[in-house]
Amino acid sequence: YLAAHEQGDATAFAALLREDALLTMPPHPIWYAGRATIVAFSAEVFDPASIMYHGRWRSLPTSANRQPAAAHYVMLPGDTRFRAQVLDVLRIEGGQIAEIMSFVPELFPAFGLPLTLE
Repeated sequence: YLAAHEQGDATAFAALLREDALLTMPPHPIWYAGRATIVAFSAEVFDPASIMYHGRWRSLPTSANRQPAAAHYVMLPGDTRFRAQVLDVLRIEGGQIAEIMSFVPELFPAFGLPLTLE
């Protein structure tokens, strides 16, 4: 999961998801249902030609509520640091990701995570 994010590899990311996976973004009323929908969204975020492109990614493993999680940082084009972007908490079922709950970067300090990386 971490490597797929850092490499912007939507195909590798897709292989980790259940067919009926969910992606939610509390507190925002945004959610994506199903592997194909989640991968289409992620592919846009990973694609440098897309207006949704965020930049280069770095990811750190962590956990939340006894579930695996990933702290994702992004370096925007022209920036010199990776900045906190999203905290993904993963629900795993049958060895695949059943749900990704993506939380705002303001929560990073509560998990002992830095807001920037070199």
